[in-house]
Amino acid sequence: RSWDSKNDSTKCELQLQAAITSLAINREKHLLLACSRDDTLKLIELRENRVIQTF
Repeated sequence: RSWDSKNDSTKCELQLQAAITSLAINREKHLLLACSRDDTLKLIELRENRVIQTF
């Protein structure tokens, strides 16, 4: 879930299968890399709110 702190509301929500253990965002702030307990990495395009690649 992405939070909009200006409006104090949920901006978008994306369901992933396992619990997230760490996150990293790129400098342009449109790609998010999520590591989860199922030993996968998911590259998420934040502007489109979708997983674009799984490692």
